[in-house]
Parts: sequence; structure tokens; C-alpha cells
Amino acid sequence: MPTQTFDIGDVPRLPVKVKDYDGNLVDPGSIKLIVDPPGATSVEFAGSAPAYTPIVRVSLGSFYCLVDLLTVEGAYEFRWETDSPKGAEQGRFFVRKKNVVPP
Repeated sequence: MPTQTFDIGDVPRLPVKVKDYDGNLVDPGSIKLIVDPPGATSVEFAGSAPAYTPIVRVSLGSFYCLVDLLTVEGAYEFRWETDSPKGAEQGRFFVRKKNVVPP
């Protein structure tokens, strides 16, 4: 996933594809997204089959999560983790500071 840039207040959609060891798309037993904001405690979004809430299942092996916590500028690290099949994917995105501050 290429590095993306967002603005404070945006709600990015972080997607992930889950594949088995043969490269076929599959639904995991559980899935979680851990987001590490700069200078703050990590936040975890986790779900289990069949609903996966708060993570959204788009189709077989395709998921996303809306991350509504962009309150400070800087680099945000994130990591997807699954079981059955066990796997992980990680990345980062950047959040820009506000150019206009309300009075």
C-alpha cells in the first residue's frame, strides 16, 4: 500500500486483502487493525466472523476499516493481523497540520 497523506479531521478508509498460503482470497476467523497515532496510545479495531464489526467485509477476503481518530499531525503507523490464516500487513500514513485554525 503506498503511503497516503490526510488532513486532521479526515476519516481514512484502510483496506486489506486476506489470502491463504496458496494466494486465494479467504475470510479469516478474526481480524484486527491496530493504529498507532503519533505521541498517543495505540487504538485497536477488532472483529470476528461472520460480522467482523467494526471492520467492514466488502467481499471474500476484502476488508476495510474507517479510522476516525486523526486529531494530531504526524506519522500514523498501522498493522492488520488475522488468524486462520495467520497473517499481518503493516504500513503508515501521514496527517498534515491544519492550515486554517478557527477563531
